Amino acid sequence: MKNSIIILLFFSFGILYQAQAQDRFRRDYSYVVINSPDKYENELFDGENVFVFNYNDNADVLHIRANGIKVVYIRTSPIEMDKDKDGDEYAIFKALNEHGEEIIMKIFTNDDYGVHILLKFKDDSEYSSFSYINK
Repeated sequence: MKNSIIILLFFSFGILYQAQAQDRFRRDYSYVVINSPDKYENELFDGENVFVFNYNDNADVLHIRANGIKVVYIRTSPIEMDKDKDGDEYAIFKALNEHGEEIIMKIFTNDDYGVHILLKFKDDSEYSSFSYINK
């Protein structure tokens, strides 16, 4: 009986681990569009960026930047689903970047609309946006 319970527990943990691993997904983008108060207005830059979502048990996001630097965005809020004015669905949540600054991350269900990161720099009253896309 004891052995049956132990086997059942190991089997259950295996299923749970597989379910979490299946939720992990990756998106690759070739461009970033930057909008920043008084600096950039819809400036398009080349650069291969990779995002790995649900990177760990906290559903954090790993971002491998075009320069090879790896950043983990630590999720600090629940993930909520919403739609923009055109009806395009996205997930949105708050996280901390590598400097401990709060960001807002939007991940569109339609991969063509990409990933958007909103950040307020210390001296800015408005958000800067970084939109990772493929043309």
